[in-house]
Amino acid sequence: MLSIVDAPNAPSPRPVEPVAPLTGSSHLFKDEWLLKTLTLFPHVSAAVLERLRKKKIPFLSQALVQTNLVNEEQLAQAVESMFRVRNVNRMSDIAYGSATHLFSEKLCRRYVFVPLALQGPNVIIAAANPIDRAMLADIEMACGKKPIPYFCIPERVECLIWQLYNSPGVMQDLLHRFERDDTMEFPEPLTGIPDGRSTVIQLLNAIIERAVRAHASDIHIEHDETSSVVRYRVDGNLRHVRLLPQSIAKSALISRVKIIADLDITIHHRPQDGRAKTLVDGAEIGLRVSVLPTKYGEKAVIRILDRRAAEVPFENLGFSPTLAGRLESILKMEQGVLLVTGPTGSGKTTTLYSMLNKIKSGGTNIVTIEDPIEYRLDNINQVQVNEKQGLQFATVLRSVLRQDPDVIMVGEIRDRETADVSFQAALTGHLVFTTVHANDTLSTLSRLIDMGVERFKIAPALLAITAQRLVRRLCPDCRVKVTDEDVDSVIMAILKSQELSAGYYRAAGCMNCDWSGYKGRLGLLEYLEIDQTVRESISIGADQVQMRTAAIKSGSLITMTADALWHLANGDT
Repeated sequence: MLSIVDAPNAPSPRPVEPVAPLTGSSHLFKDEWLLKTLTLFPHVSAAVLERLRKKKIPFLSQALVQTNLVNEEQLAQAVESMFRVRNVNRMSDIAYGSATHLFSEKLCRRYVFVPLALQGPNVIIAAANPIDRAMLADIEMACGKKPIPYFCIPERVECLIWQLYNSPGVMQDLLHRFERDDTMEFPEPLTGIPDGRSTVIQLLNAIIERAVRAHASDIHIEHDETSSVVRYRVDGNLRHVRLLPQSIAKSALISRVKIIADLDITIHHRPQDGRAKTLVDGAEIGLRVSVLPTKYGEKAVIRILDRRAAEVPFENLGFSPTLAGRLESILKMEQGVLLVTGPTGSGKTTTLYSMLNKIKSGGTNIVTIEDPIEYRLDNINQVQVNEKQGLQFATVLRSVLRQDPDVIMVGEIRDRETADVSFQAALTGHLVFTTVHANDTLSTLSRLIDMGVERFKIAPALLAITAQRLVRRLCPDCRVKVTDEDVDSVIMAILKSQELSAGYYRAAGCMNCDWSGYKGRLGLLEYLEIDQTVRESISIGADQVQMRTAAIKSGSLITMTADALWHLANGDT
């Protein structure tokens, strides 16, 4: 539903002179009139605008939203401020669609507008260009009523046209916009599937295929009052990809997501989770699917599990030479515990898999205990935790100890029992890698003690603790060194105090990074090596402040700030 407030009294659109496009530009947007609103967004400079033109997206509004430079609400407010044209509020005061019979679909598509409602002698419309005088004149001539225009981004207008006019070619139109190469396949035959269902299959395949090629970690399919939206999480940030008609996304598309994940398509009122796998460009891709009921329909989130992410060489993780050297010395140990901490999505699993791949050999027995197994690793024994069948972390770990392991990876320490068995395994001659949810290295010790692990087990068994976060990596092809005129004096002073390079880089944007200035992510690390000083502090129960001071003084603690400054000076981020 859409809310139109006081439509008959809405101010008339302010006339505006056409805005000349940038000289030499090879691409013109269909809504060049919006260029004037960019004066309200200083961060969208002439250089940024030129990069947007090179992407050749049809509409400027679409380009701004897709690149997260401006969101829908900010753009609508700018249009209202600059042109005195109100925007469409997504509320439920009136039902839209009562004026559909007045206009043909052809006319609506020609001017990119949709009739919303009749109010006396007026017809309320949502338009991609509400100040188009030719459109307003043709609408009044077509229906004999005065049009009251409201601004609405083109993608949302198109979704409303698809829904209100029930266009038969909507699926083919959507498929064309995703520019599929038909290199993706699920392990199932498509013969005998009705044409309508086949196109829905192709649409979901196109969404997944494009996400994999964009190196997205997640796909979100969600709904609001008027349409549905597909978003990708790329390098930690959600990117708007495309709006879809609700008539397709809420029913057929979500049902297709459930089918590939082997979920019950008749259940709509409770969450469901499932898994699937497919091939994209010949590579096997795992999919972890979660469906959740929301106010406007079921939302689906698809986690993309690309096995190639687990095969990142340890040397390519981006650690500084000092940290990489210290970690490699830990990997050569024959017994002890290495703890990797950090929030969900901080790259802990990738780091652990890279370490395992580095130390695996024909003479080493490596066993992992995971929930769930996200990536399949060659020459490594992986065990899936299944609490319903009695396979808890601690239970499986005890069994693994009888399998003559050299190295054990425990997916996560969640309780005292798992922690106790892990540290006992380290004390009896095994190298144990595991993760704990904590904010930093020193608070990990407090977390273990709060779980009930005795200090006399922690101190001798623990080798090191790392805490990590992910940051976006500057694109190496277009990064620009910050000039003396633009340099931040505070940052420069800090870099010099750490005896680091007197300079740093900023994002620019090129075709190789999709004009974002960033390509991939790297891990920032805090590293605490458990030397004799730290070991004694753990045994006597020293507080975190005392322990931190002692660890920095002894050189056993490398802070995340120090690591971040090294990457800054190195031009990585």
